[in-house]
Amino acid sequence: MPIGIGTAIGLGSSLLGGLLSSNATSNAAGEANAANQAAISEARARATQGYTTNKGTIAQTGVTAGGYIDQGYGTTKEMFRPLIADGDQARTYYNNAAGINGEPARDQYMQQLMARPEYAAARDLSTRQMQQQYGSKLGSGAFARSLQKKDMEYANTNIDRDLSRVKPIVDTGNQARYQQANAATNWGNNQAQNTWKTGEGFVGNENAFTGHMMNAALASGSSNASQARADGNSQAQLFSGLGNAFGAAFGGVKNQAPFSSIFS
Repeated sequence: MPIGIGTAIGLGSSLLGGLLSSNATSNAAGEANAANQAAISEARARATQGYTTNKGTIAQTGVTAGGYIDQGYGTTKEMFRPLIADGDQARTYYNNAAGINGEPARDQYMQQLMARPEYAAARDLSTRQMQQQYGSKLGSGAFARSLQKKDMEYANTNIDRDLSRVKPIVDTGNQARYQQANAATNWGNNQAQNTWKTGEGFVGNENAFTGHMMNAALASGSSNASQARADGNSQAQLFSGLGNAFGAAFGGVKNQAPFSSIFS
């Protein structure tokens, strides 16, 4: 049986209202999702830019720190270099005088010692004193032995004096070499630590970037899910409204009394 005009108008109005309401809900959800996705895209872009900037900064910081470490070690080496060189020269002289480097080296040292003007003058003075002491016995064995003994005593005195003068320089050179070795060890440790810290910086930057990207992905998925739920709800509301409208319209027609019964 046909439905009445009022019912038809009511049904149409209900259909139109449901459709408009559904579209409005869906459009609002879409706009919100679009805004969320734009914000998420911007966050991703900023995270990528920050990651790239941080990566370059970490690398440059590592290079700069390594340069300072190299510069410090180079300065330290140059500071110790002359002390070590003097110590090496003094050590050679000391070992020659002490006989550590062998008899040829000691003989050469003794020749240099006796060639010194002060040594020659002292030896001449000692010889004249011995001549005065022995007088007419200059050709005797006693004179020769006494003169030889005096020479040995004076030579030993000069050798001891040389060793005492040179020994501090040898010790300073040894200390400088030891300190230079420590500086080299510290340089290696500092460079290793710098490399380690740089690596930690890279890892931290990578982890932060990964975290930002994961959060952006989760936010994007959540926003898409929210829109899907909103679309589903709006469609459900639309079909529910349509069902209610059709039910009300056709249910009323079914239960309405026939025209002929009105006058009976």
